[in-house]
Amino acid sequence: MAATSTLKMVFEMYDGNHLNLSLKDPKSNLTLSNVEAFAQICTDNDALIRNNSTVLRLESAYIQRSERIELAD
Repeated sequence: MAATSTLKMVFEMYDGNHLNLSLKDPKSNLTLSNVEAFAQICTDNDALIRNNSTVLRLESAYIQRSERIELAD
């Protein structure tokens, strides 16, 4: 059984769409403030672009944990 964690960030774009960004195995002591600081840098520098639209704001951020359980007979 191997458990994994993934940081999920949902950004609202200027065109009204959303951009989902996922990062595997985030630091165990990651805080919302850390993620918000990263999002602000991306916003200020137009670092994330999709379909010629840039990020308006970070809409949500969370850590998703999943576990793989192998089946046996």
